[in-house]
Order: sequence, then structure tokens, then C-alpha cells
Amino acid sequence: MFRYAQPRWWAAGLAIASAVMVFLTTAAAAAETVTPSQVIDSFEGTFGVHPGQRRNHTKATCAVGQFVGTPAAAAFSRALLFTQTPIPVVARFSVAGGNPSVADATKNARRMVREFRLPDGSRQHMTMLNTQAFVQASFDNWRSGTGRGKQTSSKRSLFLTRETSTTFG
Repeated sequence: MFRYAQPRWWAAGLAIASAVMVFLTTAAAAAETVTPSQVIDSFEGTFGVHPGQRRNHTKATCAVGQFVGTPAAAAFSRALLFTQTPIPVVARFSVAGGNPSVADATKNARRMVREFRLPDGSRQHMTMLNTQAFVQASFDNWRSGTGRGKQTSSKRSLFLTRETSTTFG
């Protein structure tokens, strides 16, 4: 019976530690407010000034088309997006950063933004960001090194077996 009581105390301790970390992070963030001008200065200091261009996700291509939701989606949602009628859509595919001349093959994050123009005149926006990140569920897992360094199939299998809450970016 004792071995089952131990995880409960561990979970309670983890919850308290998490609450303290959230409080400390919020307090630190409030103390270090970043202004919009500082953000712009940071982008321009890193990527240079490109008049007439966005400061981030500068290199991009756009597309227009239409979207038709499948009948199966209508069973799960009453959203106008899934009424099986053609919905005009505008899409923008971009590379992170403020360099309009960056190579297409760069390893920067990628973003896809879509704007659906719904029949009632409203708009539905969806944004997806694809980063080359491997996020771990806890600091202890990162510290233990299971997710760092050279990845091997056995190391990856061990990590994924232990971590059911790991997310991939």
C-alpha cells in the first residue's frame, strides 16, 4: 500500500512546485516588459532594415483557392466551414525571420496562415507554425539527457516509451 501512496505525494509536490514556477515566471515577465519599439529594433538589428517589408516572416508566397469540407466533418461540427459548400480561402506560406532573401532550404520555422471567407461574411483564420523542436514533458527528462545529443533508435525508443506526454514540433 505504501508504494501507491508515494506517487500521490509526488504529484502534490509537483503541483505545488508548478504553481510556484508559474508565479515566479509571471512576476519575472511583469518586471521585464518589452515594448513594441524594442521588438522592431530587435528584428531590424538582427535582419537589417527592408523598407516596405514585414519585420518577421518576410519571405513568403501566397495562394488563393477554395475549400470544401467533407461530409464526415459535418458530423463533428456545425461550423460554416464544414457545410460542404465551396469556401474561398487565401493562404500565405512563409519562412521565419526578417530576411526577404533567405534561402528556401533554410532551417528556420515555417508558417502557414489561411483565411476562410465564410458565406455569412465572417472570416475564419487558422495559423500553423512548424518548428524544428523536440519538446520534452519535464525538466528532469531534459536534464537526464534522454532527448539531447546524438539520437539513436534505442535512445529514442527508450524516451518515447517513458514519455507518453511528449509533443513534437
